[in-house]
Amino acid sequence: MRYIILILLNCTFALSVGIDINFKDVYFNSYAYSESSRNLAVFDTTNTLSIVNLDEKRVISSIKTDFNKITALYFEDQVLYAGFEDGYIVKFDDRFSSYSEVIKSSNIKPKNTITNLHIANKLLYAISNKNEFIIYDMERNILQILDDLKKLSKVTTLEIANNFAYIACWDRSVYKLNLKDKTLQELSKLPARALSSKLIKDKNSLLLGLEDGSVLDLNDNKLHKISKKQIDSIALEKDKIYFGDGEGSIIQSDTNFKIEQKFKLFNDRVRALFFDKDSGIFGLSWDGRIKTISNKK
Repeated sequence: MRYIILILLNCTFALSVGIDINFKDVYFNSYAYSESSRNLAVFDTTNTLSIVNLDEKRVISSIKTDFNKITALYFEDQVLYAGFEDGYIVKFDDRFSSYSEVIKSSNIKPKNTITNLHIANKLLYAISNKNEFIIYDMERNILQILDDLKKLSKVTTLEIANNFAYIACWDRSVYKLNLKDKTLQELSKLPARALSSKLIKDKNSLLLGLEDGSVLDLNDNKLHKISKKQIDSIALEKDKIYFGDGEGSIIQSDTNFKIEQKFKLFNDRVRALFFDKDSGIFGLSWDGRIKTISNKK
């Protein structure tokens, strides 16, 4: 596979920081955000699940899970789902004080950790660390487990759209899984590992943030050099794209990947980026910090 590499010059402007919440002496392992409730769920290295509400600017709920580690989180609207290291997948109540099993771990191979979660159209999709692709119809209580995807190495990113799953792996391969007939197609062999991904739905395109600081648009197989450091996170806001890199910077570009702004947000890697209609873009650092930034002039 041949790629076109585009390098555009950086320029740096001062965006403004809004909310700044510091979880001291922890690292974030899993996270998810609900734009409708403005709740951010983070699971940290003390085995604590915290729910941060951006309106109240504080932690509104926390649960200690000493017996089991959460390895994946996903919000479907305002409902929080979690995957655990021993294969459980659960749904939390609306107060985040208790949860119930969605899929019993006995249906999943022993010691298989849930690494990725996604929910769309009442279907729950999950991937385990042993390459099981799990599909669960929550309305009809129908479970399918595809355990024949042996060619996949460790999955790094998962996106679901239009009855396809887009899967990037540790060995730099990218696959498309047809969710109707369950056929698997290799799309690309990347020049570096994908660490982040984002779908641009109106363009029917997938962006992959790479370990070498580039971003690949799978729609046209063009590589765009964004940073000298790895691209750990990607967020979209209308006609803007935001990238979080390995040195704590946020880079803003237009949809043609022309870099417009760069802003130093953290002293550590940008673990995740989200868009909120009221706060703008906000980021999570690896070392337990949450900040919102506004690009309003």
